[in-house]
Amino acid sequence: MATQGEYLVRSSVNDSVELLRQLETCKALALRISQRMVAIGAGSLVGYPWPQGYTEADFVALYTALNTLPGLVVADGTRDKLFKLVSSIQ
Repeated sequence: MATQGEYLVRSSVNDSVELLRQLETCKALALRISQRMVAIGAGSLVGYPWPQGYTEADFVALYTALNTLPGLVVADGTRDKLFKLVSSIQ
């Protein structure tokens, strides 16, 4: 029977592995969105009927923000702590 400490560490490692996987997926999606915008270009937005309260500038700001996300969509220090736990315990 596992101790509470073993349970806590093992569960945290398993969840960290899953978190890293999902962060990598999120980063890939964000990259795909920004690459699509670069490939098609902002000019294609001319004449698009934006819903009330949302503008082309809002859309471009979103793609710009996604394009600047670091590493795995988390700060490098947080990413490094996740990798250290997983690589040390797993």
